[in-house]
Amino acid sequence: MPGFCDIRAVRGMVKLTKGSRLQMRAVLKTNDVVLLSFAQSLLADARIDAVVFDGNASVMDGSLGILPRRLMVVDEDYEPARRILRAALNDSCDEPT
Repeated sequence: MPGFCDIRAVRGMVKLTKGSRLQMRAVLKTNDVVLLSFAQSLLADARIDAVVFDGNASVMDGSLGILPRRLMVVDEDYEPARRILRAALNDSCDEPT
């Protein structure tokens, strides 16, 4: 089983052609770790891969949780992920900027 940062596992999931780049977009931006975990679970159930950016940034603010975490998805999964989260969270979360 690959670890959290095992690049070999990530390379196996992404198929890139020469010169292509994978674009990601923030589908959720929040300080609420419970909401973030729930959103990850919803997307995983829908078979949408999501990655948390800025998860360790709280070290920079003294672990106060001031800096929001971003839930990122591949550009082509953005609209389905956004619809799933809007339906499940009833528009209670902030739109990422």
